[in-house]
Amino acid sequence: MILVRRIAAALAAAIGILIIAQLTLPRALEARIERALSRSFEEASLVRAEIRSVPAVELLWGRIDRAELELRRVVLGEIAVDAVRVDGEELWVDAPKLFRGEGVDVKAAKALRATLVLTEEDVNQYFWSRIQGAKRFRVSLERGQARVAGSFSLFGREFDVRVNGKFRVAGPASVAFVPEQVSVDDAAVPQFLIDLVASEWQLLLHFGEAPFSIAIEDLLIEDGRLLVYGARPAGG
Repeated sequence: MILVRRIAAALAAAIGILIIAQLTLPRALEARIERALSRSFEEASLVRAEIRSVPAVELLWGRIDRAELELRRVVLGEIAVDAVRVDGEELWVDAPKLFRGEGVDVKAAKALRATLVLTEEDVNQYFWSRIQGAKRFRVSLERGQARVAGSFSLFGREFDVRVNGKFRVAGPASVAFVPEQVSVDDAAVPQFLIDLVASEWQLLLHFGEAPFSIAIEDLLIEDGRLLVYGARPAGG
């Protein structure tokens, strides 16, 4: 009878520990992740982490069932990004490294996806900083299309220029603006001039080393926003 009571007490204690761990460990690890990301992105206006794992005790050795991260107003490469949202499934992180305050190191993941959100103003600020004289022009983002509009002076006359095009994936960490139609004072110009504009006015958004080895795969232009989608190879 005494043995039965001891076993029951031990089971009750174990269940109690698991319940406490389930209630406290996720938030404790979220706080660690948020602090680590805040150190990596000091300019961020918001850093939020939400993780889920059952049983939560797995978090102690770095096993995470689901993770959602959000960062606002960060700089990737030399580009200001309005928001970064990361969604991961079945992740393994370097727990000792995280607990020592040495950053978030994702060793493996079944799936790891990210969305980068750039505002029209973010794109223009980068555009103006990269191309001399570009402040006479402005990029506008409309659903499915980007437009560069402005003017230039030649022999004392002012010419209005409009370049319609799209942003396309140019590499694992790059997005490029590709001109498709150029008009000067509402008159279309021939293809060789479009090619010349494309070579002289290269608008390449390079995001540097993306967090967690995520590579750009696709993008979407919405009204006033450029959405860039990326993912980490499965199991990587």
